[in-house]
Amino acid sequence: MWIAANNIDAASMPLGKTRKLDTRSGTWGVRGWPTIYVLDDKGIIRYKNVRGSTMDKAVEALVAKVEGGSPGSTPSAKLREFTDSTGQFQIMARFVEFRAGKAFLEKEDGNIVEVVMTKLSKEDQK
Repeated sequence: MWIAANNIDAASMPLGKTRKLDTRSGTWGVRGWPTIYVLDDKGIIRYKNVRGSTMDKAVEALVAKVEGGSPGSTPSAKLREFTDSTGQFQIMARFVEFRAGKAFLEKEDGNIVEVVMTKLSKEDQK
């Protein structure tokens, strides 16, 4: 991560509600921190300047509202057929997540399988 590689520590971050920066931030020429806006599915700003776990909770709440669940619940993706890049193998599953170049798929029986993304058909890679 850039912060670790450049030896930036917590002391270089904004201090308190006044957003004053300590001298190390001045050394790097930092004059302020970006404002973060979290928008809902209609493009309306719902949260401003949320970070960390507060931002995670805000996003979870907005996603759950759109998907009809509750914050922190698993999305209710539908089962569908995934095909490998050769077109020879298929699996009925629901998409769970994409991480580290792999698609995680939940089969009908609840088992999770990991598939390297490039092994999926071009259509299923979208």
